[in-house]
Amino acid sequence: MLRGNRIAVGNPENSLTWDAGNNVIARRNLLWSIVTSHVVFSVWSLWSVTALFMPRSVYGFSTGDKLLLGATASLVGALARLLYPMANARLGCRDWAD
Repeated sequence: MLRGNRIAVGNPENSLTWDAGNNVIARRNLLWSIVTSHVVFSVWSLWSVTALFMPRSVYGFSTGDKLLLGATASLVGALARLLYPMANARLGCRDWAD
């Protein structure tokens, strides 16, 4: 029922496929999703704080420009979240992201 490290049948209500190994793959995916989300949030929050301490004499950014740097990271993340489902629908599957 399984092909390598991928879930062959994506029905979590089917106990046969779930017990055959899909639960291990799903837990692994959940674990890595939590880890990557934590790292992304940490980098985002540290970048927002670090940008405020950049010296004006070196970089020439005003306070508003520094705050815009943090907002730009949020905007890029939001756009990526909007474009990802569209690319998924256009390409027909999620295999393109692997």
